[in-house]
Amino acid sequence: LLRIFVACEGRIRDMERSLGVSYPTVKSRLAKLRATLGIALPEADADDEKPRAPPSPQKDTRPAKPGDVLDRLEAGEIDFEEAIRAIKRR
Repeated sequence: LLRIFVACEGRIRDMERSLGVSYPTVKSRLAKLRATLGIALPEADADDEKPRAPPSPQKDTRPAKPGDVLDRLEAGEIDFEEAIRAIKRR
């Protein structure tokens, strides 16, 4: 599932087609994967309404958690190849 997610660049509609399942099924499987990886959803609060600073252009050399890598990929901070490299370094 994680490989398909990365291959589809996080687009759930593309995942539906690749897996041959419905949107709710993909969302459910992603939720199970998130739980397995120990990734909590951010809590909704007033800070979510405020604009966030753009990501820093400096390169982070620390081994990243898979959830962090996926978050950066989804936000467009890194591309597919960089996400794969980061996950492999982990």
